[in-house]
Amino acid sequence: MDQLLQQAQQRGSEAHQLYHKGKYEESLALYKEMLKTDPKDDLSMLGVADCLLSLKRYDEAKKAYEVFIEQGSNKFKAHGFCNYALCLSKEGENSDTIDSLMDLALKSQSEEFQCIQVLCLVADHFCNKLQLDNGLTEEETQNYLELIRKCIDKIDEIDPLYSDGLVIKGNYYSQIGAEQSAIQAYEELIQLQPNDYRGYYNLALSLTKQGQYQQAINLFLKSDLMNKENKNFALKSAFQTAKKAKSMDLALFIMEKKLQQQPKSSQVYQETVTACILMQKMSAAVMIAQNWTSECPDDIIAWQFLAELTYTSQIYDLAEKAYLNLNRLTEYKDHSFINVLAAINLSRKNYEKSFEYCLKSLEVKYDYPFAFRNLSEFRQHYSKEKFYQFYDDYTSKYPMNTAAQEYINRIKESFPEDVEYLNKKFAENQSLVKKLENKSQETKQNEGCCGGHDHHHH
Repeated sequence: MDQLLQQAQQRGSEAHQLYHKGKYEESLALYKEMLKTDPKDDLSMLGVADCLLSLKRYDEAKKAYEVFIEQGSNKFKAHGFCNYALCLSKEGENSDTIDSLMDLALKSQSEEFQCIQVLCLVADHFCNKLQLDNGLTEEETQNYLELIRKCIDKIDEIDPLYSDGLVIKGNYYSQIGAEQSAIQAYEELIQLQPNDYRGYYNLALSLTKQGQYQQAINLFLKSDLMNKENKNFALKSAFQTAKKAKSMDLALFIMEKKLQQQPKSSQVYQETVTACILMQKMSAAVMIAQNWTSECPDDIIAWQFLAELTYTSQIYDLAEKAYLNLNRLTEYKDHSFINVLAAINLSRKNYEKSFEYCLKSLEVKYDYPFAFRNLSEFRQHYSKEKFYQFYDDYTSKYPMNTAAQEYINRIKESFPEDVEYLNKKFAENQSLVKKLENKSQETKQNEGCCGGHDHHHH
């Protein structure tokens, strides 16, 4: 019998070690095996449930905790209530249900056996609730604070240097505005656990509240180096703090660090380029926008940033490349992008290419003012014959409306020798427009007549 007990304890110890090494599948298999031998064993039942929770198999974990709450001994029931509540919170369950379970977890602990992990989980839950829920009444807030205070007192009795306990103590003090006491708790944590990123991160938050921005930024960066799981939130806080401190150079340095960690994040690129624009570092903005388009070649926002930056900076080679890509991504369905290509080529004195884009734009949308603005430019750079050839092609393809007259007049004012020709062409064009309108009306009338006959026949 002693030998069987010894073997069970050995397997329990092995399963526990595997769990703490993050080998949840192996630990789960071992706990399940132990349950076959003793279906009522508390530690095996809890072990199975905890492994399932860590494996994010929340539905199975819930069922396992329900079995334990029903069948397990009172000694560990608090743990069951607490982790069952965690399963519900992961599934987005109603917060009142979770609050009740956390409360049960606290009440079901016997005085002789207080589980420090349960106390920490309960206190952490209510700390988060206070931070996130702005709709709490004054009475609710005071009740939660009192509950957290009780948990902290019990944690201090069991182990005043427990790292999770120090985090909760610091968060509690920060919540009630006792920032100096919060700082003391976080500094204790750093001294005891110099590799725990939470000490540096939370201390940085407290220092930010006190306006000690430079020191806070250094701690955020230190926290970021240590946090292997989430490589974003510490840098995000550092960036916000740098902006508060109006230290845009430092903000840019932080954003560049974020880019190294998230080289394909469109949001981080956008924040970095925007920071450069605010600092009027246009060449840096262009360079980062180029990297952005290389990393995310089908991101329309990336190309828009590069296009606008390079066009306003008159870097026409890059601007043309950016607008060509915008047209590729929109399948030449946005006439404004095509118009800019026409304008770029006009600035570079590629008149024929510019006019081609102008015509292409009109296929998408009749933007007469833009087209005629370009026409008046063309007239300045072409021989009369070449211009008229373009003009004839243009007007035969796109019958003009009266909105075009303003630009016709502009050409007439600049080139008196064109007046006769333009008047003649405009008259021909108006006549063509009238014919087309008449033809359209006739077609409609005929369709109406046919419709009447069909009805009568029917």
